[in-house]
Amino acid sequence: MYIEIQNANFFEDIKIDFSNKLNCIMGGRGTGKTTILYFLMSAIYKNSEKNSKLKNVLHPNLAGGEINVAVEDSNGKDLELKNT
Repeated sequence: MYIEIQNANFFEDIKIDFSNKLNCIMGGRGTGKTTILYFLMSAIYKNSEKNSKLKNVLHPNLAGGEINVAVEDSNGKDLELKNT
């Protein structure tokens, strides 16, 4: 599984590969840990921008950028999700 953020306003282009076991996002206050989780939510959940808190984080930080997420479903099939 991975998340890739490209052409975002606040983030430089970044790709995070996640382990199949345990993952931890660490960083100081205000470094974007929660924003990365919101980016994941926006790619996974359809109509996620209806959530005003999520929308308030996405718009200033993504600002025309693109989020790509790859996950594996319970049958082992790879799925790619995008949110622009």
